Formats: sequence, C-alpha cells, structure tokens
Amino acid sequence: MGELRTINGLRATISCRRPGYLINSRGVLMVKSIFNRLKYIVPGLVLTHLLPISLLWAQEENQFLEMRVRGIAAQESASSPVVILETKDSDRALFIWVGVPEATAIELELNHIAAPRPMTHDLLKNILEKLDAKVKKVRITELKGNTYYANIDLMAKEGEVIIDSRPSDAIALALRTNSPIYVAKKIIDERSIDLSVEAEAGEESFSKYGMGVQTLTPSLAKLLQVSEGEGVLVAQVESNTAAAQAGLNRGDVITQIGGAPVKNLQEFKEKIEALTEKEIPLKVVRDGKTLDVTLKIE
Repeated sequence: MGELRTINGLRATISCRRPGYLINSRGVLMVKSIFNRLKYIVPGLVLTHLLPISLLWAQEENQFLEMRVRGIAAQESASSPVVILETKDSDRALFIWVGVPEATAIELELNHIAAPRPMTHDLLKNILEKLDAKVKKVRITELKGNTYYANIDLMAKEGEVIIDSRPSDAIALALRTNSPIYVAKKIIDERSIDLSVEAEAGEESFSKYGMGVQTLTPSLAKLLQVSEGEGVLVAQVESNTAAAQAGLNRGDVITQIGGAPVKNLQEFKEKIEALTEKEIPLKVVRDGKTLDVTLKIE
C-alpha cells in the first residue's frame, strides 16, 4: 500500500515497496527526485504516484501501434505547426497540432542540429542520463476533445515510472533518446488517414522518372498542409532513378512543373509528357516548405 505525503506543498502518493511518480506537465515547480533525495528545478512538471507498471505494459502492449515522426508541417496561415506521425509500414498517418517551441525542438532533432545551449528537452535528457534513468518508450494514450495525452515510460534504478506529458514534449524527448513512439490503436482508428487507400485513388506510374504520382485528395491536402487542388502527391519513388536522384520523397507535393502550376494528375501528365528538356524544374512542398527540385533525364 502507498501512503499520502506532501512534497513542497504538492500531494503525492508514494509506494512503500517501489517509489514511483506520475509527472504531469502543469506549471513550474520544485520537485523531489524519485531517484535520490536531492531536489531539482524541473520546468513544467508535477509529481503524483503511480504503481509499478510492468503489468500495465504487458496488458497494453497489444493496444498500441508503433509510429515514427515523418516531419513537421507549417503554414503561414496556420496558427500552429503540425507534427506528422506515420506507421512503420507508412500505410497510416496521424497529425497533431503542437506549439512553435515544441515544433522547433522536434525539427532541430530531426535535422540533427544542435542548439548552442541545452534546450528544455536536452536538459531533461541530460537529467535522466545523470540519474541513470532510461526512456523505454513514449505513448500517446488518449484523445479528449481535440487534446491528445501522452505518457513517457521510464526505467530507473529504483523502479519503473510513468510521466504524464504533452505529446509534443514526449516526441521531442523520444527523438533525443532514440526511444520508440507508440499510439493507442483507438486513436489511430479514429483520427489517422489510411494512406494505402488514398494511394489507390488516381495513382499513375511514371516509370521513365521512377515515381508514382496521385491525385491530392482533400484529406491528404489537409494532412500535408497544402490547399486542395494545388499540386499532385508523390506516392512512390523507386531507388536509383531520376526521381530518387533529384531528391524526391514519398509524400512530396509537386505544385509546379517547368514553371507552370499543376492542379491535378491530368495536368501533371500532360505537362511532363510535353516537355523535351533533359532537366525539368519542379516546385515541391515538403513539410510545409517549398523546395526547388530538378529532374534530370539521362
């Protein structure tokens, strides 16, 4: 049985056999470390009790699906950036609106850019390392209204710990610790987009360039942060082809070809077949950013 204690004015139930806490992302408090008796200032964290979670992990293992971060999408007209998650086989995608600082932290890690001084998530990683704690995984567990909830599952010397977190913070920390990201299947069923079904609608292969292109459906346009009717979606890119060498990726949206705008698959087909140049300039939207790409034909 646990007992109820007060730490710096905060009530926390503490397991007598195996200390453990639930750290909730609310406020800025001084907290007592669960790993020793030192005190640390941890921005945005609150403590409460959680029983050992070995059984919880086993029970919930089949209720979650592993996903990976595809990227960050941003649009000037949007109030918040979007973090895009996709399943490991890339057949479903989930997008979550996040704050600008959290999006920046995620994007920096995705691009392997180190900040001059440790940012919040770097600090959390460093604290965990000094305390010999390891992030086993992060889990996006619930959706209430339009708000997602997440947990960070830790393994420490003195026991197992679950940390209640915003998904954006959990993802940023997972990237820094090379930890897997899991999403509840009920959330995936309710909010994700089936990319395999979307890809079947209007896809056409352009073997000369080594890519498949499809119509940009309304749901995919929303996911990829582009306007409906502006461009076509790159559905497949074959290795060692002109498309691959140009740097095209699956999920890119081609909005221009040869300097002319492209609105749909039929326009793309007509324009690319009419071009005779050895180098074809393209405008591509990737993660909310417009890039210049050149297809070179041997």
